[in-house]
Amino acid sequence: MTENNTPGTLLANIPGILGYYPQESLVVVTLGPLVGGRRHVGPVLRLDLSDLRYAYDLGDALTNVDIDIAFAFVVSEEFDAEQLNDLQALLQSLSGCGLLPIQHCWHVKEILGGARYRHLPIEADTTVPPGWNHGSIPDICASTSLHAMLTLGELPMLNRQEAKDYFCSRPKWAHRTWREKAAQQAMKEGAIMKTNFFEGVASIDIAIERLCINLAAVPASSQLRAKHVKPLAQWLSTVSLRDASVEAFMRDRALGRRAALAVASCYEGEIRANALCMYAVCALGTAASFRVPFALECAIETSPGHRLTHLLQLGYRRGDGEVVIGAVVRGSHRTLATMRGDEVAA
Repeated sequence: MTENNTPGTLLANIPGILGYYPQESLVVVTLGPLVGGRRHVGPVLRLDLSDLRYAYDLGDALTNVDIDIAFAFVVSEEFDAEQLNDLQALLQSLSGCGLLPIQHCWHVKEILGGARYRHLPIEADTTVPPGWNHGSIPDICASTSLHAMLTLGELPMLNRQEAKDYFCSRPKWAHRTWREKAAQQAMKEGAIMKTNFFEGVASIDIAIERLCINLAAVPASSQLRAKHVKPLAQWLSTVSLRDASVEAFMRDRALGRRAALAVASCYEGEIRANALCMYAVCALGTAASFRVPFALECAIETSPGHRLTHLLQLGYRRGDGEVVIGAVVRGSHRTLATMRGDEVAA
């Protein structure tokens, strides 16, 4: 996304980038090098104002990211002079030690069209560009990021918890006892299926085509039944089957996201974590990318040591979505080649 990067325009794009309207937050918008008079918006990071002690983690998350400058926005209805002093010291430290090249900061009570923002000096001798001391947020509905969401029929959630809840709902029939038994069964069936592929008893190519048919058969959540998710859960029960199935899930990313979300809503443990990661893989680089951090956060809560989740999370924070997708696809191709009995180049 490229924008005419004024404070108001950047503020108007934040809900579409994050997928929700942040409240009582510090939002850091990073910008790449100037090209043709415009800058590319890089990773956008957010912290609760009550958790500013973690601000140095923001810089660590952006290691090796091509950032030229960064702007900070304080979104708070109750921001006072004492908090301002603490924030100034923090931003000076982040910028001074080279973690984040923050040049300017603004305060706004809430991100709404027409809301007024004002500049907060980081350094006493800060020179503010003309027209940047204060202003009002333009129409959020006209922002580039929100337009991308609207193509999916989506709107930003009112707050962060609502955005996360998207991955927490369950069908009424998928109660805990059902989920536990279904997960055990899927793990058993997945282990048998994996063995059959590696031993050449079953054809991985025929199985992938059957998987694509099952993916396309997943209905909207209100019509979701056990018969729709059981054939998919097997593929997300082991690392090798998950990796082999990436190609099928990504043939139609919208279908892949819907199917992955369906499995995540009906299972626990590794199967749910793998399904949430598959959702993230199908969302990266699309208009649904705003949901990626919430899918990965839920995956971490489900399986704290889940390796793929951590790799995807790191890539997303650094703005390396295309690199991450490339690595996942290459891994999938290697797994498929092994299951076919092909020789895989080192």
